[in-house]
Amino acid sequence: MGANGQSIVLNYTAKTAATVTLTKLSQTYDGAGKPVTALTSPANLNVVLTYGGASAAPTNAGSYVVIATVVDDNYQGAATNTLVVAKATATVVLAVGNSPEVYTGAGHAAAVSVTSSNTPGAVANILTGGAAGQTNAGTYAVTADYVPNDT
Repeated sequence: MGANGQSIVLNYTAKTAATVTLTKLSQTYDGAGKPVTALTSPANLNVVLTYGGASAAPTNAGSYVVIATVVDDNYQGAATNTLVVAKATATVVLAVGNSPEVYTGAGHAAAVSVTSSNTPGAVANILTGGAAGQTNAGTYAVTADYVPNDT
């Protein structure tokens, strides 16, 4: 009973179901976060996303379970799917920065650097004429590997 003997009636209304659709579930690694998009019906409801339990969108290549949950006073809904971040195909230009060298009788190794790349990474396994360095005068083939950071 309320004040002055009045009756108070409380009505409880269940939340209405909302539909959640996840998009952008297939992306390619580029070093940046890879968020998915959650579309709702009705439109523009607030949705909280988690990626393998984390709130931040993943940056590395791999598969991540995505859970989208509607957060609204009048609607409820959720969706679960998998985000796949594929490894990138690296397109890289390497350059030898210390050629030609002047013969001194001392060992010389090539210095290789990345001049452009579509994925972050590093140069590794630099060989000059099949070895770490050369002491004799001559022309040597330089080989190097590029190791992308798309793990």
